[in-house]
Amino acid sequence: MSGYETAAFAIGANGFVKAVLDTWDSVEKKRNEQKESKVLTKELEQFGGQERREILEADLKISHTFIRDQIYQVYPKEKVIKLAGCFKQLNDALEAIQGLVEAIGMKTSRRLHILGRPPIAKELKTKVTFFNEKSSELNQTLSSLSVVTLNRDVLLSTSRDTLISSTAERKKVNDTIYMTKASFPKHDSPEFYMKDVLVEKMFYTANSRMETLRATWILISKLHSTKPSWNIPYLYGYQDNPDESRPCIELLFERPHPEMKLKTLDRLYRTSAPEPSLNLRVELCQQIAVAVLKALAIGLTHQDVRPQNLLVTFEKGDDDDLEQASLFLCGWANAQLIDGTETRGLDESTLSRIIYQYPKRRALENMAKEDDNVGYSIYSMGVCMLELLIWDPLIRPGDTEMAAPVLSDAYMREFEYLGYNEASDMPPDYDSSGDEQVQNTLISMTESLIPRKAGYKMMELVRRCLTCLNIPPNSESGVFDTAQEKGTLLENFSNQVFDDFSTLRAAI
Repeated sequence: MSGYETAAFAIGANGFVKAVLDTWDSVEKKRNEQKESKVLTKELEQFGGQERREILEADLKISHTFIRDQIYQVYPKEKVIKLAGCFKQLNDALEAIQGLVEAIGMKTSRRLHILGRPPIAKELKTKVTFFNEKSSELNQTLSSLSVVTLNRDVLLSTSRDTLISSTAERKKVNDTIYMTKASFPKHDSPEFYMKDVLVEKMFYTANSRMETLRATWILISKLHSTKPSWNIPYLYGYQDNPDESRPCIELLFERPHPEMKLKTLDRLYRTSAPEPSLNLRVELCQQIAVAVLKALAIGLTHQDVRPQNLLVTFEKGDDDDLEQASLFLCGWANAQLIDGTETRGLDESTLSRIIYQYPKRRALENMAKEDDNVGYSIYSMGVCMLELLIWDPLIRPGDTEMAAPVLSDAYMREFEYLGYNEASDMPPDYDSSGDEQVQNTLISMTESLIPRKAGYKMMELVRRCLTCLNIPPNSESGVFDTAQEKGTLLENFSNQVFDDFSTLRAAI
């Protein structure tokens, strides 16, 4: 067995994290027991500390999961060899430190003081310095693999210490998401506590399992940094569920506001009769913008922004009016890195999906017409904001349970007003004229319907989203379809959007 295989085997072995940390704790214990030893105090000055231990524990657990779940198979072998080699050197150095500490502990502090600084003390300092270097290298190597040092809750899930309750009721939210409870172990305790979670399924086949796992790690590396104010549910981690009728990776998210009701926005449209106040509709629009633009800021473009993936927690008053509501962006299985690395591909081209997609982004035989672009998420965001402001979904159910969904009356009136095919109740398919017709219809609806519902400021904002990829006169490309720095473009656009929201909310 090669050195790489030996190290990889050790990383993946059950109990390896505990064994390494036990060695760490043994060194710490010896240092505390031998406080009178000036040698130990001096040479171990750069070793230990609770924060350093927590970072090491996190990195070790991530390395363990990386090897145990065989995710390394989809990464370049040279990077995995570096990870395995780094771990072996780090582990060897830690064991050497333990041996040296024990050797020094066998001598009296007075004896060491008389002899001066012995060679064994110099060797201990060298090993501590080497150990610290390898600890940093391990962390950097994991980062280069898009595998970051995650916080404790994520690690609980990835290490399979977090379990979706088999007895708790599972309530379907949409076709890929359900609500349930999960058990989390208490820190430094054999006891567990229960939390409400949202579980999103990422289905895979025998041939696609490894790529799905890699997509999962990419998502975790990005979404672990989200904040509560971003309107993106907090991601705990994942669990592999090969026992389902359709095997899947299950992403575990925090269930926002468990004390409130939760529905997807499309269901809320169908079940909430009174139109909410303008304040609330504008607030929900702002929350969509926050979620989409913050996701873009951390390097993820959401390819499927639509009401089925917008979750709303809410409370209703006695008259059935929405009194409180908060919106959260889900459906991360089809996210994509802005740098072009796709986590998952779109696998359907139904009416309920394509009406929200930028026309040139629509799927054709499971392939995108163009490479992804940050403007695609912004376009979809604009379509959703149009619906929210007029409180009239573009897609409604068919007349019977088995009938296909159809476009709204408002859409069809505008479609016909523009002189397009009156007989069609579907958006044109994928030819270029159809692309133009759908986008023109949505822009026309924005200009004719939003001013009387929400004012001209919101109309301009939505229109800006729907036209962000249009090519202006005397220009070779749209706002987000340029060779300029995407980060700068996105920051400028975001500032404009949030300035508009601030101005509008101050006036209503």
